[in-house]
Amino acid sequence: EYGAYLARGCVGCHGAAYAGGPIPGAPPDWPAAANLTPAPAGLGRWTYDDFVRALRAGRRPDGSPVRPPMPLAATRAMTDVE
Repeated sequence: EYGAYLARGCVGCHGAAYAGGPIPGAPPDWPAAANLTPAPAGLGRWTYDDFVRALRAGRRPDGSPVRPPMPLAATRAMTDVE
């Protein structure tokens, strides 16, 4: 339940199904939101450590940066419990 509560903050950009795509109401030059589902096209091949690194260090498993408008200032501040 706590995880679902925290994930609600992701719905605005990543969508109710967390499948990503164009961000509603965003400027046209913003990148599409990433697919956060466990599908191979999403986070399906990511490890827990990959996910934590993306949220805290702003880097994907391949080392590329997580793009704005991802709220890295907020996700970097999340605790291990969160």
